[in-house]
Amino acid sequence: MTVRASIVIDNYNYARFLRAAIDGALAQTLEGTEVVVVDDGSTDGSQEIIAGYGGRVRSVIKENGGQTSAFNAGLSVASGSVVCFLDSDDLLAPRAMEAAVDAIHTRRAVKAHWPLRTIEADGTPIDELLPRGQLADGDLRDEVLAHGPESYPTPPTSGNAWSREFLDEVMPLPEIEVRHEVGSASADAYLSDVAPLFGPVARIDDELGCYRLHGDNDYSSLGFEECPTRVRCRPGGLADRVVATSIRGRARGAARGTAPRCRPGARRRPGGWGGGRAWAAHTPLPRTRR
Repeated sequence: MTVRASIVIDNYNYARFLRAAIDGALAQTLEGTEVVVVDDGSTDGSQEIIAGYGGRVRSVIKENGGQTSAFNAGLSVASGSVVCFLDSDDLLAPRAMEAAVDAIHTRRAVKAHWPLRTIEADGTPIDELLPRGQLADGDLRDEVLAHGPESYPTPPTSGNAWSREFLDEVMPLPEIEVRHEVGSASADAYLSDVAPLFGPVARIDDELGCYRLHGDNDYSSLGFEECPTRVRCRPGGLADRVVATSIRGRARGAARGTAPRCRPGARRRPGGWGGGRAWAAHTPLPRTRR
């Protein structure tokens, strides 16, 4: 099989949702879609579930290191020209990768994104979309340079697909979660922040996935008024230590001073990554109580 797209499922102790995420990824209509499942040291039976799929998925079993380390590990074995990072508590519609590959290749975009339908823990739909309002589209470079990356709405992790060329420019990302005792530094938010500096962003209007609210994820710890376009952050300078280790080439100079310096969000929870946006690596983070 010629691999055209990769779905990298990142998982930590979400055995109760994992099968649905894997089954949805395997049901993609795009021929040549590979499924990579990265387990970040789960202790709840997730690894046995992954093993049950045999050769239908590429599995990466690793020690716990946080969501960013799972992204890095998954990308290292993925071979598609378009990559979607799917949180294991979320779902993808069957046409997601077909639409994403078409949008990225046709429009030479670095990122394609689509709205996510929110669902309850048991899969019951909720009458809300993430984010609210119309997603951004086109060349956003000047907008981001002028007003910062929070100036354009973007969905959570599972509502994005990325060109491999872009990911190879900015990854691997710094794996800061263990040091700061958070489960997630919101690597997807970082990718969304810098993507417009590398090329166009393609909007797909169709709902191509579901974001599950279950009490152990970032958005469900906030009211809906607080989270339509991701966790909001204080304006300020780009985290220089992150830029120095993550962005190469023209974005290193162009992006400096444009991205928000952010406070950490939700604390780590035992049922999953949780966590907030901690990409300002030089900003002290509170120690997590367990």
